[in-house]
Amino acid sequence: LSLVIVCNIAMLLFYDGVTYRSMMHSDAASLNMMADEVYRTGQLFPAEWNYPNGDLWAFYGHLFILPLLPFAKNGFAMHAVAVAVTGALILVGVWLLAGILEIHLALRLLLIAVLTSGVSHLFAEQVFGQHTYGIVLLLLVFQFYFFFRYWRSVASQGPDGWALAGFCAVLFIVFLSNPSRAMATNLAPLIVGFLFWGIHL
Repeated sequence: LSLVIVCNIAMLLFYDGVTYRSMMHSDAASLNMMADEVYRTGQLFPAEWNYPNGDLWAFYGHLFILPLLPFAKNGFAMHAVAVAVTGALILVGVWLLAGILEIHLALRLLLIAVLTSGVSHLFAEQVFGQHTYGIVLLLLVFQFYFFFRYWRSVASQGPDGWALAGFCAVLFIVFLSNPSRAMATNLAPLIVGFLFWGIHL
């Protein structure tokens, strides 16, 4: 499994850095354009930028490009770097989440092997290529990780303040990015989960 994961990661990096060049489109290029706009105007949320779907890009791939702009041209290579960083963070988050849920090591490796395979053309394009849903998945994974880490700490050695702070920070970013969507996809399930948890205590 470890060898499969190494091979999958190598092929995924090739996909991000070479293959995806021929598939690049305006949605994928938006993180480059946003990085350029932030760098040019000096504003984290440029006033003249048009945010589609009510989104506010508080945390997006352009943040991984910004530190590199003084030293490199903002082109496809920068896009490849941004999606590679996002992909790496997703894998780290999934590994940590599987660990906190006490999933057996072999199953954790299998999970990482499946994710790094790209799963399907659509999944690979949306998560590791276009990047848009990669950020959504990244935030979701870390939200679950911090939640379960805090929950387990309450039941054992006592409340983990860092886990609670991490959970609140991720939740804040999600709500800042799109409050109406976060209400439906994040807050409502959390409330139902807490109610279910409270009933069965």
